[in-house]
Amino acid sequence: VEILLIELNGGASNYGVNELDLFERIQGFGFLPFWYDAKRSRLSSLSEPTATNTLFIHSIHLDEVTLRLQNAPKIVIRGTEW
Repeated sequence: VEILLIELNGGASNYGVNELDLFERIQGFGFLPFWYDAKRSRLSSLSEPTATNTLFIHSIHLDEVTLRLQNAPKIVIRGTEW
């Protein structure tokens, strides 16, 4: 597994799961947490869970993913360039 996309929005507590524990456990497997800014094709490192989707990228694939984002062609959806 290279990348995990997980929505951490407080709902885990409904299942008896602490999101900070989950966040830290995933990092323990070598994944680094990021927020993805699609408009700029840029990753921003996260230090704690947020109320949005969290992109966990395995550390051995980070350079590859970053390069792919930098070189990805822009697309237009409903008049907005991404």
